[in-house]
Amino acid sequence: METLEAADDARDKGNHDAAEILYKQAMSTKISSMDDYEAIRVVEVSVYHLAAMYAEFKKAKQLSELLSAVQDIFHSIPKAKTAKIIRKLFDYSGVAGMLGEEQRSICSGMIDWARAEKRTFLRHRLQLRLAMILFDIQQHVQSLAILSALLREVRRLDDKALLVEILLLESRVFYYLRNPSKSRASLVAARTNANAIYCPPLLQAELDMQSGILHMEEKDSKTAYSYFYEAFEGFHSLGDNSQEAERSLKYMLLCKVMNDSGEEMNAVLASKSVLKYSSRVVDAMRSVSGAYKKRDTQEFNAVLQQYRDILDTDPVVASYLTDLYDTLLEKHLLKITEPYSVVQIDYVARMVKQEPAAVEAKLSQMILDKKLSAILDQKHNCLVLQVVKQDAVAAEEASKTIDNLSKVVDALFDKVAGKLVVPKEGAAANKDKGSPKKNKEEAAKSPKKQQK
Repeated sequence: METLEAADDARDKGNHDAAEILYKQAMSTKISSMDDYEAIRVVEVSVYHLAAMYAEFKKAKQLSELLSAVQDIFHSIPKAKTAKIIRKLFDYSGVAGMLGEEQRSICSGMIDWARAEKRTFLRHRLQLRLAMILFDIQQHVQSLAILSALLREVRRLDDKALLVEILLLESRVFYYLRNPSKSRASLVAARTNANAIYCPPLLQAELDMQSGILHMEEKDSKTAYSYFYEAFEGFHSLGDNSQEAERSLKYMLLCKVMNDSGEEMNAVLASKSVLKYSSRVVDAMRSVSGAYKKRDTQEFNAVLQQYRDILDTDPVVASYLTDLYDTLLEKHLLKITEPYSVVQIDYVARMVKQEPAAVEAKLSQMILDKKLSAILDQKHNCLVLQVVKQDAVAAEEASKTIDNLSKVVDALFDKVAGKLVVPKEGAAANKDKGSPKKNKEEAAKSPKKQQK
């Protein structure tokens, strides 16, 4: 314990070389048994602090050596702690800048070691980590193959906590493989298993994040926003996941832009929990919203170039910005052609700074989709806009109103006709018999009665 405290003091004073030596000495503390909690804690904390120091100074090589060295202490500490140590070290490896292929090599070696030592629980966690590494380096097919084999094995053991993480990662892989139906099925299965156990807040936030992404795929921005908000609150409450919280905030703002509710963005950014995450990400999304509101493709492209490091590196944002640009281009074309009855296509192309052929193709698509009432005059290379006459519209609406009124009158007539009751013959005869006036008239008309 004294060695660990001395290492922490050396690190706080900036003497990192001495701190590294002391941390390694603390890691070699002898653990007499599984009940020696003090020694286990010293070793565990030493590993974490040393890995954090390597990650801070981008010492990927030393962190790789640490990942290999910790296998020697796994025999002396509880199995649950080994999984936690491995997860933390691999998280630090990404921060330290370790290449994905190097992480893959180290993880594969540790899986072989765990299989030889018959550490089934640890091997499952390592295989899940390997699938995550393959997913991060965009080897989605290989990641899916590992997850499929792991899923069958974990289902037999009924480890629901691990099953939720596997299904969540499988949903992400299917999404990037452009198979939204299977991605949605995996997410539903993950949520079903999560409801049967205690789901940690971090895992629940990740489930909400994936749910929001899939709802964006279905063009349901309002529902997606609510899921992203729940994910943001989850990451923000944990405190040590600022990167994921910032990512969920970025998706929240993107939903506002896609829902054409950019004016509500200021209200979102003014909340107390969001103020902490003011950065270039927020500035980028605010600029995108401003360009989209102005219906200006030139300003939109300028924003994309200015914040390329933020917008293009996120595949989710990049894919929806492409759709957003198509919508914006349509609005920009409508804005340009609105004041004219006849306009040259070359002029429109110069205004949007695109090739005339591309502009002509886009205008043709808009006419076919009935987003633009016009015709293309290819002989004169111009666009002739057609004004919809208000009289025709009024006549059409009046015709619809008359048809509806006719249906109402027919329905009322049928209802009244159904209530009319035709009297029976016997009842009518009795009623007529009781009327003296009718009896006299019938007697006068009947010759037989007159003879009598």
